[in-house]
Amino acid sequence: MPDSQSMIAHSILYPHPAARPELSETPPACFPDLNLDQLVASITAGRDHYRLPPIFYTPLDDIAAIRYRQEVSRDMEDEALQEVSRTFARDMEQMRRYLHLAGQLDHRINQARWFVEAVKVYGRAVQELARMSAIVDHLSPQALVLFNESFAATNEREGAEIARQVTLALMASGVKISFVTHLYAFAHECRQREPQNVAFLRAERLPDSSRTFRMVPGEPLETSFGRNIYRQIFSEDDKK
Repeated sequence: MPDSQSMIAHSILYPHPAARPELSETPPACFPDLNLDQLVASITAGRDHYRLPPIFYTPLDDIAAIRYRQEVSRDMEDEALQEVSRTFARDMEQMRRYLHLAGQLDHRINQARWFVEAVKVYGRAVQELARMSAIVDHLSPQALVLFNESFAATNEREGAEIARQVTLALMASGVKISFVTHLYAFAHECRQREPQNVAFLRAERLPDSSRTFRMVPGEPLETSFGRNIYRQIFSEDDKK
């Protein structure tokens, strides 16, 4: 049964795996005098599972590695990229919970079930991160991004949360967005938070539920027209 130790990712803090030094578990002697130990404790509070202090304790002694770290820090100032990274971090947190649960169970079938769930979360997170990262790399203010049912590979709650964070971050960066989605929670919150900056369109339906194949202004609907489609395909006799 694979465990969490077998899933190793390369840190973005180093240009390549070989550049990562042996991390120190103890702070340098100068830290207490400069109150840097308190600063590190404040920054890493609530993130014990990431084991962040050794990264702060270990100095970089290679100029190329220092320049690379500075470039990463500059990149992470982009709000859209921050939101994508936060979403990825939350997915990795969920993956770790599933792996931990799998390790606590005795029955191999139950272990396999939760391990598969962890793999699904990891695969989905990496796929979405890679896609959004590639988009962000080519964006500039006033750019236009078209989303077509993005983040629909996950469940409604997670998909809506990811879509909300990415959309608001891009809007804050001056990027224009066109988003086709069935995620009602996401669309509803966007309407509540940004009523002046967001235009909502939906497919027009006449009172008899017939379609006009036109897009008209309208607030998001919590329900779809699946029932109407069902009635068109199946007769009343079939339903009986």
